[in-house]
Amino acid sequence: MHQKVNSFHVTNEGNNVGELNDDILLALGDEVELPQTTGPSIQQDVADRWKTVINKELEDEKRRDIMKKYPPPENAHNFGAPKLNAVVKQAVVDSVAKRDSRLSCQQAQVGSGLSAIAIVISDLLKTEGGNTELIEKLSDAGRLLSDVHHTLSVSRKELAILNLNKEWKETLIDSPVDEWLFGEDLEERLKAAKSLQFSSKQLKIVKAPQPKKTISKNTLNYRSPSSYQRGAKLGGRYRQDPSNQNPSNPGSSKQYNSRYNRQGEYPRLGQYKNAKKYRKY
Repeated sequence: MHQKVNSFHVTNEGNNVGELNDDILLALGDEVELPQTTGPSIQQDVADRWKTVINKELEDEKRRDIMKKYPPPENAHNFGAPKLNAVVKQAVVDSVAKRDSRLSCQQAQVGSGLSAIAIVISDLLKTEGGNTELIEKLSDAGRLLSDVHHTLSVSRKELAILNLNKEWKETLIDSPVDEWLFGEDLEERLKAAKSLQFSSKQLKIVKAPQPKKTISKNTLNYRSPSSYQRGAKLGGRYRQDPSNQNPSNPGSSKQYNSRYNRQGEYPRLGQYKNAKKYRKY
């Protein structure tokens, strides 16, 4: 038995639901993650060998031997890893230089893969008609590796300029990559950028500093120095704290306390019976 509800069908058997319309699907939210798509199976021996490399990496000696077989082509030197410019290498810290060296080795390895693919494509193109399907697949692989090669160059640039003068950041990051990471003519471009900055500063209008406002004593906002700043003179002497009296002469503090009241003020005439003896102070 079927019951129709809001343009879709609900069965009485479990939770089976028929096809939902677009509004209901939108209300349910995003789709669940679909399983990863896979391509056609490849020859098993190839799959086993490449999976081993992915899981355990190549040995250093084998890696060097393979890379020697596929150096950068004569007409494509930029397949190799660009070298770090000497002026930048002298400016960066040792940790940055070591990390750049590791990225450079990875980039050179990608370049060797590009060379191997390019050789096969060139051989296929030499045959009459060629194999369009194979050429397309190899070309796709080459373009993907070329993009990785470019990404490594950008990462190396960003790493190198991380602790350098920020004034040259734009000049360095926009430098074209050739056999050198920041371009062969980097020093000339830095000199030109420095000259441009100097010329720009000369064209800017420099505002004269405004004099500081002084408050006259006759104005209502004028404040006289505090008693602490004036030294609080008493009878020509600076008042001293009893705690600062000489500890070797305990009588000095008593003499001090006898001359001053509890607030540390000089006794006014008439305040004490014997106030006359304090007049000399």
